[in-house]
Amino acid sequence: MRQRLAAYIADYILIYLIVVAVYFIPGLFGINLTEDTGRANGISILALFGYMTVAQAAYHTTVGKYVMGLEVGSSMSSRSYPSFMQILRRETIGRFGSLLFFGIGYWRVNQHPQRQAWSDKIAKTVVRARPTNSSIKKALTAFVCAALVVDVAVTAWGYHLKDKQERYDALVKNLEAASTEVGNLRGSINELMQRDPKDFEELQSNMQELIGIADKCFRAIDRVQSLYRLAANENLYTSDAEGMQAEVAQQVYEIRRQQIEKQREEATLILQYDPTTSDWEALQANLRILDSDIAGLEHQASQKLATLGIK
Repeated sequence: MRQRLAAYIADYILIYLIVVAVYFIPGLFGINLTEDTGRANGISILALFGYMTVAQAAYHTTVGKYVMGLEVGSSMSSRSYPSFMQILRRETIGRFGSLLFFGIGYWRVNQHPQRQAWSDKIAKTVVRARPTNSSIKKALTAFVCAALVVDVAVTAWGYHLKDKQERYDALVKNLEAASTEVGNLRGSINELMQRDPKDFEELQSNMQELIGIADKCFRAIDRVQSLYRLAANENLYTSDAEGMQAEVAQQVYEIRRQQIEKQREEATLILQYDPTTSDWEALQANLRILDSDIAGLEHQASQKLATLGIK
């Protein structure tokens, strides 16, 4: 039983290598087969079935069985080796039946006189010892070991890429949410700045509301910037171009912060203005300076956004 299990593991290592190749080669041409789990499982099952059936029908053994000194023979006295149909029954109905209830069909192999599993009984086959060429056996053993190393390395790399992709997807989702929040808050600030109040008291009320929104916007911009820093620190960008675009976007958000700071300053000046003691002309002059600064910052942001193809 241990020899058969070891042989099956060796064969599965080779099958896994074949499946990896099936996915890797299309990936070189930009064809992603890994997104469909059902297709992935189907390819693995077909590869295992095809390999086991063809190898045992043609050579009465597999790489794993040969390494362990085993072959598949016929339990019928009329022939030494099984026919293709026997192998087909063994690898379909027999294999399925043996695997039922946690592999019950393999449990009592050692107690059977001919060491038959359910799959062997159904197909009228028997797994028996066979002579092997020591040089071929060593070569195949080395090949299986090399395949195992490749399988482990590729699997580890695959999990790494999957984890990176999941973190990237989460980053994009969070970045979109934070960016949308910044945009909405900036829209509210601009709407308050452009609103036509009926009197100065209402203007001050609007500015009080603006300060609260501006503080929320600062926090939202902080979240956006922290996400960009996270992406850079964890090397989540999919290309150098995307990384450069992110750097420009960070610069734009910093400009937006400065704009909002200027708008907040305007709101503070208006709130601090007292018609009975303050200088109205001085207030207007300060507001014009801040408006000019805001317009200059808007021009800077537009220039940087133009490099990203955004108006």
